Amino acid sequence: MIRHILALVACVALSLSTVACAAETDTEEEADVTDVADQELVGRSAKFEVFQGKDGDYYFRLIAGNGEIILRSEGYTTRQSAEKGIASVIENAPDARNIEQREAKDGSFYFVVKAGNGEVIGVSEMYVSRSNAVRGARAVSALTRIIRNDGQ
Repeated sequence: MIRHILALVACVALSLSTVACAAETDTEEEADVTDVADQELVGRSAKFEVFQGKDGDYYFRLIAGNGEIILRSEGYTTRQSAEKGIASVIENAPDARNIEQREAKDGSFYFVVKAGNGEVIGVSEMYVSRSNAVRGARAVSALTRIIRNDGQ
């Protein structure tokens, strides 16, 4: 399960990063090798973290390799419930019906991941454009679908 979470985190972090290359690679195969190396590096540094807030509730957050929080949870009364929330993200995010795009009052964009019962279980970071938020949500959905199917 932890291996799957780390793989998910790595792919999400890479899909949300804004790395630009100035030079083209010679072949697609060389580009694939570079992508795999980047994913492994991010996978080692990105993580889910469970913590107890000042209010006594437990929360989880998904932290990218660069230290940015890219997904936050609601409050849970026990640590075990917060850990189940992480599993719920992996279970529910593959279904696009469980991801909702939203616009904040300040005009920035974000998405939420919902459980099957409609409860919000994760809120993304804020994005300056709707397309970036959509891309982030698609990456989370696709990666959690792979992880969920791999576990069966």
